[in-house]
Amino acid sequence: MEKEASISAAKIVAEWALLELRVSMPYVLDFVLNGNIYLFGIDDGPPSRIAPDSELMAKIREIEASRKLKIYAVTHDHLPVIGETYSFLGISLYEDDWDVMVRLIGNNTYYVYAYVHNVAIPDYSESGFVVLLSNGRNLLCVG
Repeated sequence: MEKEASISAAKIVAEWALLELRVSMPYVLDFVLNGNIYLFGIDDGPPSRIAPDSELMAKIREIEASRKLKIYAVTHDHLPVIGETYSFLGISLYEDDWDVMVRLIGNNTYYVYAYVHNVAIPDYSESGFVVLLSNGRNLLCVG
């Protein structure tokens, strides 16, 4: 049986993931110091802090509880064929999973564990890995 880690231990790994993804330091510090999670959008604008009383934060709490994850960022994307999605980037609460949660696979391109919510067809939502492109300011899901 896998050992479940504490939320605080998973949060430390989530901090590492944000740094590995080259997220700008103010957003990393806000996550570490205040627990704030940011939504990275489909445009080139800056990420926005997810309000504690928003529907999106309620969805984060639901996913964290049901999937045993610590969510550290969310991307909002429009993917070919799939359509509009939200990718909830998360760290498993099981220590044995931590080595594969974020991997660099190319120039500023990462393979990242996420729960992907399909907006048009919620029944097609699932956990798995997404490919993210990081430009140091924004995260964009490309597959």
